[in-house]
Amino acid sequence: MSDLESYPTIVGVGMFVPEQGQLSNQELIDRIGIQSTPDWIEQHTGIKRRYWAPDGVLASDMATAASREAMDMAGMATHDLASLHLATTSPDYPTPSTASIAHGNLGAPEACAAVEIRAACAGFIMGMVAASNGLRMQPEDGSTALVVGTELTSRRVNPHDRRSAILFGDGAGAVVLRMQPGASRPASASLVHPDREAVYTPAGGCAQPVDGPDDMKGRLVMDGPAVKKHALDIMTCVSRMSAFKAGLLDGNGKIDWSQIDLFVPHQAN
Repeated sequence: MSDLESYPTIVGVGMFVPEQGQLSNQELIDRIGIQSTPDWIEQHTGIKRRYWAPDGVLASDMATAASREAMDMAGMATHDLASLHLATTSPDYPTPSTASIAHGNLGAPEACAAVEIRAACAGFIMGMVAASNGLRMQPEDGSTALVVGTELTSRRVNPHDRRSAILFGDGAGAVVLRMQPGASRPASASLVHPDREAVYTPAGGCAQPVDGPDDMKGRLVMDGPAVKKHALDIMTCVSRMSAFKAGLLDGNGKIDWSQIDLFVPHQAN
């Protein structure tokens, strides 16, 4: 038994994108008929291509593939899983949860919790926090947690809205977490700034059902400038909050970047 304190650590990563659904900017323009050019899209978004899954591929399928890759890297067996946290805004069905479907696809044990998270861009991070907290409550049994983000946003965007159709794609990512002696203590912070009009889907829930598959009220609506402002304002604040919790502020209260090896921001374009 190590005398070092244990903390949740990423021990495996996995990903999946539907390669057969890769679309260049020109192919996207030709497919949905928007008024744009490949250069305009790349200059304004940084995106050269994205993946739109073909018919028949579901969020649970992508989640399962990404999870298996992460578990293979971690060198673990499915029966070691203590929890599965899956984040998505494009579930297979209203119920059962996509988390439970992925749980079944993987053959996870009955004792492994299956938790679904609906938090859009923040979903994966919230899953990481929840899974880490769960592992810290049972640090001695060597169990692992699986966190997955999986999205089929190509089926949620309005193909006639070039402001959003050019941004979103399909894919899944997964990590395996395990308690590791001597690992760095994780630190996180969160802020909630509700703004229904920034990014929302007008219909599809109990408040407003959709009127068939072609009802555009069931597709994503986004106020790009508002989203960008939210992201930039909030990310600055939570970055400082996280750095403070991790003891990474210098004597002037600024982030000490010399102590940070890698910074991975959400692209707010």
